[in-house]
Amino acid sequence: MAIILAFLAFFLISYFSIPQIVKFAIARKLVDTPDHRKVHRTLIPALGGVAVFICIFLAKNNAFRGGAISPGIELRLKAMHQFTDKLPLVSREGHLSVLGYDTETSIRSGAINGMAAEIEGMISRFEAQYGKINAVLTGGDSPFFESRLKNKIFADTNFLFKGLYAILDQHY
Repeated sequence: MAIILAFLAFFLISYFSIPQIVKFAIARKLVDTPDHRKVHRTLIPALGGVAVFICIFLAKNNAFRGGAISPGIELRLKAMHQFTDKLPLVSREGHLSVLGYDTETSIRSGAINGMAAEIEGMISRFEAQYGKINAVLTGGDSPFFESRLKNKIFADTNFLFKGLYAILDQHY
């Protein structure tokens, strides 16, 4: 029963938060604009697909406790470009070190290493408040961070859909 409630919670959080995230992205102009190189003809909100959702389960009784939604790598890189006068748009691919040696590598380091530190910090804060937890990292960037984090996490981009399918398969 706890598993069904956890997946139901995932579904409800996604169902109600994604439209708000899309509205926020459009209002802040965090969108991919169509041009001659793109297939889409309308604005595509950048936040909808890249938000990273960290779901927290208490190890003691597998009770769903909640989570945190944070912007993904691509959104961070686009925001640094769009909301500053001179910073270039940097790709996630390329040299990555803790300390950047030029503007491009410094931006990449800030976005990627900053996000990894944020996730580690949030997991530590959740553990300080709730004790030992199992952290589930979902969203488009989750596989990228699975091997880069010190904390033991479970990462799956399709976690919600697999869970809903498992529930459906078990009951029908």
